Amino acid sequence: MSEERVGQPLGTISARLDWRVDVKNAARLSTVFAHCNRHEWGEARTELKDLRPAIGERPSANSAQVMTYLDGVIKQGMGNDQAALISFQSPDLNLPSPPSKLAGADLDVRILSTMNSILILQQSANTRPQAETLLELVSKYADTHKNRSIVSAAHLLRASSDPDMAIVRMKQHLSAALAAAKEVNNAQLLAIIMNLMVVRFFTGVVGEQAEKSARVGVQLSRKVHSTLLQAVSNRNLAECMELQGKREEAGLTLEVAREMMAQVPEGVKTKFVSDSV
Repeated sequence: MSEERVGQPLGTISARLDWRVDVKNAARLSTVFAHCNRHEWGEARTELKDLRPAIGERPSANSAQVMTYLDGVIKQGMGNDQAALISFQSPDLNLPSPPSKLAGADLDVRILSTMNSILILQQSANTRPQAETLLELVSKYADTHKNRSIVSAAHLLRASSDPDMAIVRMKQHLSAALAAAKEVNNAQLLAIIMNLMVVRFFTGVVGEQAEKSARVGVQLSRKVHSTLLQAVSNRNLAECMELQGKREEAGLTLEVAREMMAQVPEGVKTKFVSDSV
């Protein structure tokens, strides 16, 4: 220990050590986020599990909230939607009706958690009304939010909320989602938006624009390292090429889709059991 350190009060030294621990824990939480962003669910789950004891020694409201959110994200990514929903609906992730005194990271994590809940609740006719209620709530925050990724995600949720939505309205939401995602170069949102556009507007359509859009969807999906998105985008492209008589290319592309789907977590894969991929 240096002479300078020896001359300092014990409380000062302790505070500095605590600060270093907090920084280390924050860095490890960021690592979990990074794994989730790359769809590396096993690595994310292991890192979060290993991190719990360290944060448990120095708990804070924010770290506990973020860990609960990440727990839900990992479970959702691995296909365990009901367990994920329990995490997302935890009291510390509840999104109150505006106006609210919540701000900063606390508010943003609650918004993101609510969005994840919506994605799960939209899948069943029984829970779709609840999803609609939450979508109305989250939109009130997103419409004026400074984070363009949150704005984009909200429009994306609106575009996918109703299968019978008028085409004009759907295009408006997707256009707004695309513009906001481009502003901040959010590769994941761009990939999802483009592939949704391919499914909504180019399924069963023969033409250069359809194939071009499907190829862009494949390219964007590769950038975000999502095996699921790559499986879906390659399937979209294969179907498009099959329609245009490019059977050999379609077969090769479909094989890529199958290879990607084979790498998807089993819990997610079972949701596509009726698909031929």
